[in-house]
Amino acid sequence: MKAYHFLGAAACGLLTAAAFLSLEAMFIAWISLIPLFFLLYGKKPGQAFLLSGTAGLFYHGFLLFQIPDSLPSAVLSILAWAFFGLVFSFMQNRKPFLAYLSVPFLWVGLEFVLTVPLHGYAWGGLGLSQTRNLLFIQMAGITGAYGVSFIMILFQAFFVGALKTGIRVLFIAGMVILVLAHLGGFLGLKSPVRNEASFTAASFQKEGPSPVAAAPDLPRFEGSAFGSPVGMEIANPDIARRYVRHGASFLATTGASHAGIVRTAASKLLAQAVLRAVENRRYVIQMSASSGVKIIDPYGRIKEISENGAETSVSPETHLTFFSRHGDVFALLCLTISAGSLILSFFKKRP
Repeated sequence: MKAYHFLGAAACGLLTAAAFLSLEAMFIAWISLIPLFFLLYGKKPGQAFLLSGTAGLFYHGFLLFQIPDSLPSAVLSILAWAFFGLVFSFMQNRKPFLAYLSVPFLWVGLEFVLTVPLHGYAWGGLGLSQTRNLLFIQMAGITGAYGVSFIMILFQAFFVGALKTGIRVLFIAGMVILVLAHLGGFLGLKSPVRNEASFTAASFQKEGPSPVAAAPDLPRFEGSAFGSPVGMEIANPDIARRYVRHGASFLATTGASHAGIVRTAASKLLAQAVLRAVENRRYVIQMSASSGVKIIDPYGRIKEISENGAETSVSPETHLTFFSRHGDVFALLCLTISAGSLILSFFKKRP
């Protein structure tokens, strides 16, 4: 390998992280990993481990350096990227078509596995970059944030796979799935209906229970039970889901109070809150010292409570989404399929 291989991998990581910086930049994440797949092509597993790990180092280093106590998360996440490169290279050298077909399942499987030692606080999920792409993230009500990552990585892997294997159906399939995902979001995206139980949002002081509290113990406002994840807890999809499963009709979070949180890090918490709202189809009220009070509706739209007293209504919801009911079924399916694909790649080596 040459030095430019590592420079290219580092650039892929930085470009992917840059997608989190602004609304205009979020689409970079749709193409930023394509060069990495070209770099991994034909490499031995050990070489791919180093290249993919380099991309992960720059991605997570840029993404997490402003999050307090994020070193364990960064190290494990970098290793996950490196392991992805190793497994992909192993499969690609044996069964190229199967390798590219398996990429999105492997990626999501690793994102899911990564949440276990991190207790759900996996900050580096690729789908987190798309929280302003409202049409696209609506699938989170079924798949969770994992489905967003799945299609993003699928599109890029299938594009490279079509070029490298000559099987054009990969690219066609990627485009069809991409269009269908946005079409589904377009059909599902609608303004929440204000009902008789609606109320005007206001500031609050957290006096909530633990994430596993029973429904009767949830705090109530205007007769409606609500969940109250504090600070970093909003980054854990399972905590928000448990609140909803136990009867929370909306979520309210105080934002991060850690002294190390700065404005850009607070924006990452806001992105997490958007995904929690869409996953569970619940309003989320987020109050932060750095960014004020924001209301996120069940479809991910963000409204700011202005200082002039303009009203912003919140409608308690009772319907449970597929994700709220069943949790990480999609991620577990991806993990199972990726493990099966890896096993299949052992049986017959490419001639």
